[in-house]
Amino acid sequence: MKTLNIIGAGKCGLSLAILFNRSQQLRMLAVCNANLSSAEQAVSEIGDGYAVSCIDKLPAADLIMIACPDDKIFGVANDLSKIVQPGTIVFHCSGVLNSTHLKVLADKGCYVASVHPLTSFANVEQSITNFAGSYCGVEGHGQAIKLLKKIFTGVGAQVLDINTADKALYHTAAVFSSNYLVTLAHVAEEMFVDSGIEQEQAKHLVTSLMQASVTNLQVQKEIKQALTGPIQRGDSKTVAIHLANIKKEHIHDLYIKLGRETLKLAMLGDDKAHMLECFF
Repeated sequence: MKTLNIIGAGKCGLSLAILFNRSQQLRMLAVCNANLSSAEQAVSEIGDGYAVSCIDKLPAADLIMIACPDDKIFGVANDLSKIVQPGTIVFHCSGVLNSTHLKVLADKGCYVASVHPLTSFANVEQSITNFAGSYCGVEGHGQAIKLLKKIFTGVGAQVLDINTADKALYHTAAVFSSNYLVTLAHVAEEMFVDSGIEQEQAKHLVTSLMQASVTNLQVQKEIKQALTGPIQRGDSKTVAIHLANIKKEHIHDLYIKLGRETLKLAMLGDDKAHMLECFF
């Protein structure tokens, strides 16, 4: 059985470690966190391994997972380069950074990679329960990728090969798909509340509408086919009324910017399209 060290057992690292341990694919060795007490707590939740106070106390292992914040990865890699054994597979879990940020370890003979789970780790227990079926973007050295694909598939992930040079763009798309959806939900809730609806009801309205849209996206062959609403209908009068009634400048500006992009998706004749263009 392959052995694993973990550097940074926060919500993401801890969730993955528990999944790995439960799948019995890896034997947990050491966990290194920002402080010893948090590492000890992580070991307790994982149910295996032991805590160490610093990177230079890590034992030799077949794999090392770096799941610390992005701005710490380069420093961690430098510290690891002083003790790591050639042939070790080292991977990080950053979304935006690729495996080239572990070059100092590749220069020491390690096989480096990155694995980014396209899922939320806001709550460890919920993350573990919902992980199966999640996509994980992987890139890096072929030898590392071969084993990591097997390990992540073994905990229910759907593994997605991504281009090393384009990883930042891949991550930006993920932010649009997930984080900005929450931003739109907040703006929509704000407008519902401003219209006189209670906040709890407003949240329910937003999530119900978004869920219907997501379902529609899933069943349509192309994303643009899921578009509904006044722009898709070419209803310039409704758009004019919307803009006249949005009193907050930041929401007014957002409506115009989103409307401009939405118009590109709408399947309209030239006349209706030109009528709408004057608003955006």
